[in-house]
Amino acid sequence: MSYLQPFHQVVGELLSHLGFDIGAIRPEQEVISLTVEQQFTVHLAWVDQASWCLLAELGSSHPERDGLLYAQALRHNQMAAQRWQPVWALDPEDHWSCWLRLPLEGNELPTLIEAFDVLIQHAEQWLAVADVAPSHFSKAI
Repeated sequence: MSYLQPFHQVVGELLSHLGFDIGAIRPEQEVISLTVEQQFTVHLAWVDQASWCLLAELGSSHPERDGLLYAQALRHNQMAAQRWQPVWALDPEDHWSCWLRLPLEGNELPTLIEAFDVLIQHAEQWLAVADVAPSHFSKAI
């Protein structure tokens, strides 16, 4: 039994529900990437034997003009009462992402769908704010 089998089973169930061919998952595959409406990429990634994550890559940051986005990211990272709260981050190359870490066991399909939907909603809301940010900041400068 492959150490990735529990990950493939959970992710396969979600992907099957979303209409994807799960037969294309290779036995050694630790990351599965999806492009969402040609706007951003979501990675479903194995973390360790107990967990996996959903990670949305949202594009490059521009530190000189992204003050509004930095503030919004920090506000979203506060503890909240929601069941699912994506964490916002910048990678070493200043690319925005948001992610959720999920356990490999104990989640039914409705829970997986809910987590996926929350991540997508947060990513789409973020992109809407990011589209506004450059013009907002050009007026302020």
